Amino acid sequence: MRGPLQLYANIRPVKTFPKEPSLLKDVKDGDIDWVLVRENSEGEYCGHGGRTHLGTPWEIATEVSVFTRVGIERIMRFAFETARSRLRKFLTVVTKSNAMRNGMVLWDEVAVEVSKDYPDVKWDRTLVDAMTVRMAAKPKSLDTIVGTNLHMDILSDLAAALSGSIGIARISPHSEI
Repeated sequence: MRGPLQLYANIRPVKTFPKEPSLLKDVKDGDIDWVLVRENSEGEYCGHGGRTHLGTPWEIATEVSVFTRVGIERIMRFAFETARSRLRKFLTVVTKSNAMRNGMVLWDEVAVEVSKDYPDVKWDRTLVDAMTVRMAAKPKSLDTIVGTNLHMDILSDLAAALSGSIGIARISPHSEI
């Protein structure tokens, strides 16, 4: 359904509310007010890969991530527009370009290119593993967050838990169709 309908952006607002205690002891109502933007149509969950030599000691399984410039630019522009519409006008781009030197480096490059069209939006980049710490240790440093399908799948669950409950996480798929 995501592919044919081009539901490329999964938007997850995350907010602390009264009477929903956060897992973070010093977080009060309203301290967490984030919008997570997850690329929803390509990346790590694209379904490419396979298995060979089944049942042998040299069995191989591969998972291929597919990132396209057009897909990254589309989600990046959506994220910058989302950040622009919010009070803080701040975007954090999450990648793992220190270890994944092709697709994630393309993400970084496209973020730099697209940012030039949004001079009114402040932004930064962080590695996905460092992001988990930042979400817990410095939640007020975040506003709008964008990342790949896999990274935001995991980070959105963490965000929901930090804000009170994974069971009440909200999502909104987006398409240009």
